[in-house]
Amino acid sequence: MSQVDLFYRFGAALVIGMLIGLEREYAGQPDAQLFAGVRTFALIALSGCAAALVSSSIGTPFAFVAVFLVLGALLSVAYFVAAGRNDVGLTTEVSALLT
Repeated sequence: MSQVDLFYRFGAALVIGMLIGLEREYAGQPDAQLFAGVRTFALIALSGCAAALVSSSIGTPFAFVAVFLVLGALLSVAYFVAAGRNDVGLTTEVSALLT
């Protein structure tokens, strides 16, 4: 894989993550505290892209699955913290996991 392909893949992941984060920031309540915004979603998308690259390079999906499980655990903690504040929405957490 050439460096140009890597640049396009990581660039596309960054743009997609930023767009999702931007939408989640503006979809929230004005005084609500979201756990993720533009920067967090961009980092989540880049980590997913890096995990997919590593999985592709080594020929096994274990790296991608490991990142997915760690992210799922962190998002579960974020949901339970938000649920403790009586904020029971799950859309941001699910969109972060899918990013």
